Amino acid sequence: MNRKPFTPQPGTGYRNQGGGIFDCIAATDESDVFIMRNRASGWTFNAHGVGIYDDDSIDWNYSTDGHFESVSGQQDKEKLSVKMIEFLQEQVPAALCTIDRFGGADDFIGCGHCFDGAEANGEEMNCDDCVVNKIFQEYARVQKEQEEREQQTPESEIFKSAVHWWARKHKRT
Repeated sequence: MNRKPFTPQPGTGYRNQGGGIFDCIAATDESDVFIMRNRASGWTFNAHGVGIYDDDSIDWNYSTDGHFESVSGQQDKEKLSVKMIEFLQEQVPAALCTIDRFGGADDFIGCGHCFDGAEANGEEMNCDDCVVNKIFQEYARVQKEQEEREQQTPESEIFKSAVHWWARKHKRT
């Protein structure tokens, strides 16, 4: 795969060749050094010699001044985060499941009536009215929306980046 020198734009996120999404926070006074931050962990550093590959992933020759910065709400998100997994077309907490060899949910150990054949034993089972089910479904919906938002770069950030790039380019000439 071909690698070419690349100038990342502040306010823009890039997929790293080795994995993860890195946001370009700012350009520095050095032409080939950019402040980058790992979107998930907050690891922030100066990336020297950024390059881009044919698949639009990036990497850099080396980094300096690495440190963790708080990612807005990251610590709270980690404390409250519950990994959800699909089981019989429903989203349920992975911690309440046994996991099969393919990484999927094998069995669910829920409220005592979820997916356990309660109806076969003559018991009425109505998960639509179950408060636990409602909480899980709402949590899954909110998590999915948040992940989708994190994948998108706001148009205002793209515009701000374009203006910043144009100003830098025309300042030098």
